[in-house]
Amino acid sequence: MIELRLFGRYEVTVDGTPLRRLRTHRGHMVLALLGLRLGKPIDRHAIAETVWPYSEPSDALYSLRRTLTDLRQALGTESGAIVSPTPTTLQLDENRVLVDVREYERLIARDATGAIDAADWYRGPLLDGWTEDWVVERRGHYVFGFRDALLRASAMLEAEERFSEATEALRKLLVHEPHDEGLVRRAMHLMERAGNGAGAVALYESFRQRLASELGLSVSDETTRTADEIAGRAKPSKLDNVPVSGSIPVPDGSLVGRSEEIAQLKTRVRTRSLVTLLGLGGIGKTRLGIEVARELEHEFPDGAWFVPLASIREPAEVAMALAAALRPIDPQPNEPAATLATRLSRASFLLLLDNCEHVLDAARDVCASLRTHCPNARIVATSQQTLGLEGEQSFRVPVFDHEDAVRLFCRRAQEASPGLVLSDDGRESVARICRRLEGIPLAIELAAGRARFLTPSRIDELLGERLELLKAPAPGRDPRHCTLDATLGWSLDLLGEADRETLYVASAFAGSWTVDDLLDLTQNTNPVDLVRSLEALVDRSLIVEAETSGRPRFKILDPVRRFAWEMVERGGRANELRDRHLAFVVARCEECQTNMIGVGSAAVHAILTNIQEEISSAFAWAERSGDALSALKIAHLTWSFSWNQGWLELGRTRAERAIAIPGGQRFPREYAHALHTCGAGAWSQADYDVTFTRVSEALVFFKEVDDLDGVARSAFTLGIVMQNQGRSQEALEQLEYSLPLCEKAPGRERYASCLSALALSYFEVLRLDDALEMFDRAIKECQEKDCTNVMVIVQLNLAQTYHALGRTDEAYETFAQARAGALERKIAVMRIMAEHYRAWLDLDMGKPAEAAASFSVGLEEFTKMGERRGVALNVEGMGLAAVAAGDIERGARLLGAASVMREAIPAMRCPAHEARFQRQTATGRQDAGFADAYAAGRELSPGDAVTLAKTVGEEMLSVEPVAYRGN
Repeated sequence: MIELRLFGRYEVTVDGTPLRRLRTHRGHMVLALLGLRLGKPIDRHAIAETVWPYSEPSDALYSLRRTLTDLRQALGTESGAIVSPTPTTLQLDENRVLVDVREYERLIARDATGAIDAADWYRGPLLDGWTEDWVVERRGHYVFGFRDALLRASAMLEAEERFSEATEALRKLLVHEPHDEGLVRRAMHLMERAGNGAGAVALYESFRQRLASELGLSVSDETTRTADEIAGRAKPSKLDNVPVSGSIPVPDGSLVGRSEEIAQLKTRVRTRSLVTLLGLGGIGKTRLGIEVARELEHEFPDGAWFVPLASIREPAEVAMALAAALRPIDPQPNEPAATLATRLSRASFLLLLDNCEHVLDAARDVCASLRTHCPNARIVATSQQTLGLEGEQSFRVPVFDHEDAVRLFCRRAQEASPGLVLSDDGRESVARICRRLEGIPLAIELAAGRARFLTPSRIDELLGERLELLKAPAPGRDPRHCTLDATLGWSLDLLGEADRETLYVASAFAGSWTVDDLLDLTQNTNPVDLVRSLEALVDRSLIVEAETSGRPRFKILDPVRRFAWEMVERGGRANELRDRHLAFVVARCEECQTNMIGVGSAAVHAILTNIQEEISSAFAWAERSGDALSALKIAHLTWSFSWNQGWLELGRTRAERAIAIPGGQRFPREYAHALHTCGAGAWSQADYDVTFTRVSEALVFFKEVDDLDGVARSAFTLGIVMQNQGRSQEALEQLEYSLPLCEKAPGRERYASCLSALALSYFEVLRLDDALEMFDRAIKECQEKDCTNVMVIVQLNLAQTYHALGRTDEAYETFAQARAGALERKIAVMRIMAEHYRAWLDLDMGKPAEAAASFSVGLEEFTKMGERRGVALNVEGMGLAAVAAGDIERGARLLGAASVMREAIPAMRCPAHEARFQRQTATGRQDAGFADAYAAGRELSPGDAVTLAKTVGEEMLSVEPVAYRGN
């Protein structure tokens, strides 16, 4: 998810992490423009003209193209959020982007209370600090609109005699217009009508001080008279002669972050009699409650009071603790809560009732009495679960976002070691620590406290699997918070047996999971009982809802999960749960395999994406426990997904590790599948000798167990390898041999795949009519059998044939269809290949810059995947693009380097591609320096060749505009 904050200081986060630095500020301008029109298309020319107003239109469009490339690279996995509904427009996908302006506009159009809620999204003027004309124009619109909406909301609420809410609307406006005296007077009148005359006087006093300190001005006589009149009518304090400064403790250190939470809580406390801060132990409930109470203290004539309950063990002691805390304003000792509340009925005070979870019933009774008898009192409670009172307003305290987590660590580390200066490696270590600890403030502070003796990298290393570093007591802390174990142990001790068991079982999951997943793992558990237990654990924040779209998913924050798992290990049940988890993962993978190809593939993709952590964890356990059968199954069943994602090394390595587990050959069918997966993995990285070895071995096992589908698949794979090596005639013969085998095989996609590959072989030996006929058969087979993934491959191969036939429009259209299908089916490799092969067409059409743009992407992606053939083809393509652009010397060097890379694989050109190569290099080869440069290129290492290709691509894109290419 991308979050775009346009009000106030501009901010962009991707999955909670700040967007990496862009090449220029213009990239942020493009993103802001798209964000302001979220979900609506904007003409590319309009964007280019707005962002580059002084450039020629063609130059501006070129700059936009480069900026989009930079943006997509920075957005990473969320790059698809920038879409093109048409070739001439761009827009942001509203399902993948959250923009504060959109949320603000949605709420402010709702009703009066919606305008108040909308104010929480308005952090300040639009794109504060930006000076562009288009920004300034829009900024004024929002500034005046914000003011007008809150004034109207306040007036409407006042007319309905909802004075507290009317006041809140003005308070939110005063945050942004703190020196508006008219607003202050109006707010004072509303506060008095709401029965909070003392608060109105306190508002006057804080405004008077602010005006004097910030502007050197005095308030007007009219405002002073208003305050005096309200003060004369206000109810006096319960005990007029008692100082009411309150007992809210002064925190030891400064608070990091939490500004949004504080603002929201202040609003709730002013308008609600009871607000309960919920969250896991160590999440910062007490610290946040103290900060809110300190900021609101001046609004309560009888002060703000802190009632700590952590040390209390008997419910009866809660009322005694309350009486002790309120003794300055009611000095009667040890009175029942109801009696105390009755005597304080006229008092206006704020109460912070801290750590209620272990005396929940008694805390509930105290709060009920105070709410009944003290209408001017406000209560803030902190607890790991709600008190369960009607009208109680719950506020779940979130973990820190990554940026605030890093700030907290750095601040506490520098307090522990004042001379600490972080290097680049140190900052990376801190980032890893904060991700590992999942933003839990206590865990971060405990880790940072070790900076007195250890470097951040050493802290990161020592945290390890069990967080041992956080178990050593931290001096000067509450006993419950001196170690992470103490804090989490306190939380688990409060659980019932059934809830604790649910938590222990859920700790076997490495990532997020659904209720059905948990049911499968718990075994023989009543679903109703499990849901109740899950609700209790979520209520206590021991389990949290994961941020996913669609079906609800849950997770345990990693430090909590590790602690719970330690409890499982101490109980001697770890291996039992690991075995259950392994069986669960294998079952899920088997379910997914049956739907990997057709219409169900999108759902399968979502499931496998969500359980990647479970797959890794389960496979590791299968290795450690020697469960060869499960490891073989996981390696085989997850390969197609890994290939689709471009995780070639991961899929290949997993299969090699699986066949290395002793005893695997006792399961010949599964062993054969894993052997074939090893071969497919080697093929995907152009390691063709290994491919032939592994697939030939698999073929022997498949024949032994009479697995017709395995035999057909192996024969087909050998044909594909020959095809990739440029052994066109041998590939044709092998695929013709494979075709009847694939037709008889039970796998619905096998026959369609073989038809497509055979059609490509006909194309490669220049039997173009036969190729087209075979493609027609492949397309019909895909349609009949619903092989949507295979259809992408068919379209990609067919487009190459159209290119060879000179049917340019059809080639471009079919490449576009293949790319769209790959995007829809989330097949990363095919999407990149569609861009790559279209680039060859661009070269023939005299568009070397467009081709270079695609080859640049291909180089980047195939290098990451370790796909040697793809790297070689893109180095060659960049060489051809350079030659076509007139850079003969560097183009020839790249072609020479690519020839060596091809030979090393080997991956030679088929007759069709050789004819194209000769045509595209004909002009360049006539240059006198071509041959020498080509020979020099053959001396380059693969790494140097890739570096040169990237440099050439960047320079080509910097001097020539690039037209629309489907971004």
